[in-house]
Amino acid sequence: AGNISGNLVVPGANTQVIYNNNGNAGASAGLTFDSASNVLTVTGTISASSSVSSPNVSVSNTLGASNINAGGISVAGTVTVDSSVFAGNLFAYTGDILAANIRANVIMSCVGNVIGANVLTAGQVSADGNVTGGNIATGGTVSATGNVRGANFNTVGLITATDRKSVV
Repeated sequence: AGNISGNLVVPGANTQVIYNNNGNAGASAGLTFDSASNVLTVTGTISASSSVSSPNVSVSNTLGASNINAGGISVAGTVTVDSSVFAGNLFAYTGDILAANIRANVIMSCVGNVIGANVLTAGQVSADGNVTGGNIATGGTVSATGNVRGANFNTVGLITATDRKSVV
């Protein structure tokens, strides 16, 4: 407790973020900040009890939070959100997109499913799995290699699915 002046010797490389490690200074190559480009990089899991907000979010594993508000979200794994996802473009390349409310210009789950109580987009909703929602509204097309299921549809474009009987 007090003031420190002068140079400090701290662990980690130049861009590693310093954190409290049980009362000592700690650093990790998995948590870096580049002040020249203003980019924070986390190679582990980002966990939020409230909201994640950013112009663009790009992760290689599961992304989970109460709310996500971003210009673009690109996830190699699964997007799981307790409440709402609001994105310019939302992509999950190998996993599912699961949220109570999903709203984006384009919603794509390249391998998995798109599942939400409300699935809203100005462009398209596309999944290699299933597209399921209570309300599905899009200005483009709804396309699934699997099934498309919903209680209410408001779609300007086509609805294509393997099992057309499940399109309600």
